[in-house]
Amino acid sequence: MVDHFDIITTKDGSSSIFLPQLNETYHSTFGAITESIHVYVTNGLDHFVQKPFIRLLEVGFGTGLNALLAYNWSSEQKKKIHYTTLEPHPLPGHAIDALNYIEQLNLDKEQEKAFKHMHHASLSEQHKLNAFFKFQKSNKPLRTFCSDSTYDLIFYDCFAPSKQPELWNEAALRKVSSLLSKHGILTTYCSKGEVQRIFKSLGLKVKKLPGPKNGKREIINVYK
Repeated sequence: MVDHFDIITTKDGSSSIFLPQLNETYHSTFGAITESIHVYVTNGLDHFVQKPFIRLLEVGFGTGLNALLAYNWSSEQKKKIHYTTLEPHPLPGHAIDALNYIEQLNLDKEQEKAFKHMHHASLSEQHKLNAFFKFQKSNKPLRTFCSDSTYDLIFYDCFAPSKQPELWNEAALRKVSSLLSKHGILTTYCSKGEVQRIFKSLGLKVKKLPGPKNGKREIINVYK
């Protein structure tokens, strides 16, 4: 459980978390919602609008913003998503209550209930949040996580390589690559040259894409 943190407001008005012990924020200070939509919806989920069923893995649940956006997307597009997320260090309930995503995204009561359910969901059980969205949360780190299936889409949203190097070395990227389906996509905000080189050395294709407006210059999609 994360004990020491500050709630911050990013430049698009949406909340994020700052961890003093890591000197790191959970999202871009230029805009938490702006970044998540750009990296994980526009350059992630929107590639799958023709696919009726999507298996999705997120590494780094954090504030739950990416999961919330995926839940909303699945309802709007009427596409079924099985969403699995890994978070060894969950945020406490009072941190979640302090976030302003409900107001910023103008969520209705059903969406608000689903968001809260995600944070309080029992581990390793599948929760049906509506007709389109099934959700499963694990507190296992990536290195010990096992799955019987591969994933069409992976949100790789752990902290930066300078803060969590163990999730950006060859062993970690090999592990997450093994969980990617043949025609799947891994999308991440991190475009560091060393990360790109490791993915390429593992036989994957890397596509550099423009970053969110007024934020990071580039992000990447990774393909088998």
